Amino acid sequence: MRVLHINCNFDSNHFYYQYFNLGKLNIKQDIFYPFRSSPVSYDFQNLPIEYIQKKIPKLSTKLLYKLKIRKILNELLESYHDKFKDINIIHGHTLFSDGYPAYILSRKFNTRYIVSFRKTDLLFIKYKPWLRNLGLRVLQGASSIVCITYLLKQKLLDQYPEAESILNSKISVISNGISESFFLSEKAHHTPNKEKINLLYIGRFRRQKNVHKLIRFVSQNPNLNLSIIGGGGHFNTYIERLLKKAPGNIEFYGWMNDPKEIIKTMNNQDIFIMISSRETFGIAYVEAMSQKLPIIYSRNTGIYGTFDEGVVGFGVDPDKPSQIIAAINNIVSDYRTIAENCYKLSLNFRWEKICSDLNKLYLKVYNEQ
Repeated sequence: MRVLHINCNFDSNHFYYQYFNLGKLNIKQDIFYPFRSSPVSYDFQNLPIEYIQKKIPKLSTKLLYKLKIRKILNELLESYHDKFKDINIIHGHTLFSDGYPAYILSRKFNTRYIVSFRKTDLLFIKYKPWLRNLGLRVLQGASSIVCITYLLKQKLLDQYPEAESILNSKISVISNGISESFFLSEKAHHTPNKEKINLLYIGRFRRQKNVHKLIRFVSQNPNLNLSIIGGGGHFNTYIERLLKKAPGNIEFYGWMNDPKEIIKTMNNQDIFIMISSRETFGIAYVEAMSQKLPIIYSRNTGIYGTFDEGVVGFGVDPDKPSQIIAAINNIVSDYRTIAENCYKLSLNFRWEKICSDLNKLYLKVYNEQ
């Protein structure tokens, strides 16, 4: 079986792990990366993976969008003109930038395609309504649709109520995975000090991450400690200014790239908290779960709906401190059970498991031909 990936977001590391682990399953893969700013370089260690990247300008208006798609198609046809007869499945990793070219190639070469639906696609539909019907055409033509969360699946169905039945039958929920580094050793159980609960945030400093609200909340609750790992993003200057004025129960570590360093810091924490206004998934939640850290997340976005409430943590309204306090108290009252649930359920996010699920989906589509 041979799969062609069209992926405008290949500069995200999780796609490398995805393709690498699929390669270990002996799936022959062709990766086409239409990059906007800078090319990337990855080592696939002699696995059956071919990789082509071409610079494509960022074009967003209605007319320029069509020109961008034409440019992507021309590059694809030039790069793979003698290989399409051997390609069994095309996987477009976004609905509009990748899925529409997959749709056109599918019609031209009679090849089945899969399309992934992401948070950015929702934003395209919201702010570029002229793309809505095109998106529906791509979704209806796909053999399968991949969403990374159940919440995103529901939001997709809400966008197209007129086609809910047919789209629902095509959707598979397959999440992103986390680095194997987080599973090298199982964290020993610990009991939090109820008088001083240690909270942890890991991530960028963007407005929608609500780090400023988190700092304000902890500043007003001296019985809590907050450790922050991260930085960067358009809110970086503002957050660092807040941190300089923060009380002693808030500690800023800066950015960490080494998983071992992150795990070491996690081992001194009780609860992971990220109360974003908008979140695609939030892989940091699962990284924390792998270290037996219960999680507090925002309702109606990101990981919300992936687990039943109270199993690995609780969802809150970022603007209601009373809900955050209630979530902390509920976690502490049943800490051991929730912490153990976190570790057990995090195992479903190993790349080996994720890619096994993807492989089953590819085989299902392949065998339907």
